[in-house]
Amino acid sequence: MDVDGQLLTIRAQRTAPRTEGAKWLVQERPAGTYLRQFSIGEGVDSANVSASYDDGVLSLVIPVSEKAKPRKIHVLSQHSTQE
Repeated sequence: MDVDGQLLTIRAQRTAPRTEGAKWLVQERPAGTYLRQFSIGEGVDSANVSASYDDGVLSLVIPVSEKAKPRKIHVLSQHSTQE
């Protein structure tokens, strides 16, 4: 997996099972290499993107950078009454 700017690239390779003496007529899952690319937008903390693969499921964690997180801004008014 690579992150280059706003482009996330995932590469994988699936190998065909090898069973001695077996001849395959049909295989449900093809073997080969795969490549997927996603635009992840601005505001991503690309240094902390992580991935895990468990029981055939690829999970990606793509955190938002601190700069891009929403924040509250307190608005002061010159016309507020003070006692």
